[in-house]
Amino acid sequence: MPSNLTPKNFRYPTLDMSPDIPRDLGYLAQDIDDYLTANPGPTGPTGPTGPTGATGADSTVAGPQGPTGAQGTTGPTGATGADSTVAGPQGPTGAQGPTGPTGATGADSTVAGPQGPTGAQGPTGATGATGTGVTILGTYPTVSALQLAHPTANPGDAYLINGDLYVWDDVNDEWDNVGNIQGPQGTVGAAGPTGATGATGATGATGADSTVAGPQGPTGPTGPTGATGADSTVAGPQGPTGATGATGATGATGADSTVAGPQGPTGAQGATGATGNTGATGLSGGITLTVTNSGSGSYVINGSNNPTLSFIRGHRYVINVSATGHPFWIQTISGAYSAGNIYNNSGLSNNGTDSGTIIFEVPFDAPQLYYACQYHSSMAGAITVSNLGPTGATGTNGAAGATGATGATGATGATPTIADGSITNAKLVNSSITVNGSAVALGGSVTVAATAYSNGTNTANSNKIFYNNTGTPPSGTAAGDLYVFY
Repeated sequence: MPSNLTPKNFRYPTLDMSPDIPRDLGYLAQDIDDYLTANPGPTGPTGPTGPTGATGADSTVAGPQGPTGAQGTTGPTGATGADSTVAGPQGPTGAQGPTGPTGATGADSTVAGPQGPTGAQGPTGATGATGTGVTILGTYPTVSALQLAHPTANPGDAYLINGDLYVWDDVNDEWDNVGNIQGPQGTVGAAGPTGATGATGATGATGADSTVAGPQGPTGPTGPTGATGADSTVAGPQGPTGATGATGATGATGADSTVAGPQGPTGAQGATGATGNTGATGLSGGITLTVTNSGSGSYVINGSNNPTLSFIRGHRYVINVSATGHPFWIQTISGAYSAGNIYNNSGLSNNGTDSGTIIFEVPFDAPQLYYACQYHSSMAGAITVSNLGPTGATGTNGAAGATGATGATGATGATPTIADGSITNAKLVNSSITVNGSAVALGGSVTVAATAYSNGTNTANSNKIFYNNTGTPPSGTAAGDLYVFY
């Protein structure tokens, strides 16, 4: 066949060729098949999901542990237990708080503490030789004025000149400056014993206050206490500190201060007290079911009538039954209550109650179970026992991800060639092509007029083949004609 091709590479005969419909239709079918293979239409929408298949038999091998379910809401706080009669251990001392501001100074106490006892009197020292006394007779502004007024004097005579003491020296017959009238502190002699107190003499007239302190002489024996003289205007030398007397008795406690003192240091940690008695055991946890009844027609479990329950091996269930007159039994067969098939297990307590709590710790070898009312066969249901809980509802689909970047266009493939006779019956819906109302199998033939091929209007003959690329058959086509759109 000549290589006459349409824009979509469909081969067609020219008018100078001998008609051969099976041949030409074979080429045409092959070209259409190649075109559709190379240019598939868009993918249609996904069909609806088929129905779920029947549940398979229970597996005899435990599957992997499913993820932990969401944490349930916290139950109400139980009543407070009675106070312990045994003190718990002392908690650690808290950190030292900051020092508070210093409080105002309290008022002076108006009560003097008792005087401590006087220390023992030391022995009297030996009496020293009598020294020459010094008598200050007056003052002069200069040494020359003193020498002019008193070229000679008696032993012990003394005058002050600008604070220095000048004493008459009867050996050299001159006035000697002995320096400042207050010399350094001499050593203290040992105290002599206290003599008996003499009679009190008459109080002499108070002399004028001295303005100059004389030098410290040796300490003589203590005389009787005279009358108190006027206060001196000149401080005497500081005497030695006496021995500390014994501590006097503690005075009476003063009134409580109204100002808090600074925080004292933390005391040593006290010994740990004895451990208190163990408190009462709290209520056990578990998965809670509430069972009531709707007359004698059904149990109502967590709001549903006779529902199928799902128990997981190894879990604990708390079944609160409030269905008076309808004992709730767990048994090993379905249907009505059967006394001979009651499920007995150490993990199941209070089975058969109609007003109370059934505790069921499902063992790892628990079989398929059922529940039933002792008196009403309509009050019954199944308990599915498995190693894993029931599968939850499928979550909503997440948002579609962004479309990825378009990949680079691949290289153009080689134009395929189709060998003659490669179109088979299997590639045709009915294993044949209908022409002029007759089915023509591959390899068959049909007779058409020589002018049957046209790309336009031809009404001279019937059984024509028309072709164009407009999608609309040309005018003049009739029953029995073949139209090809390319």
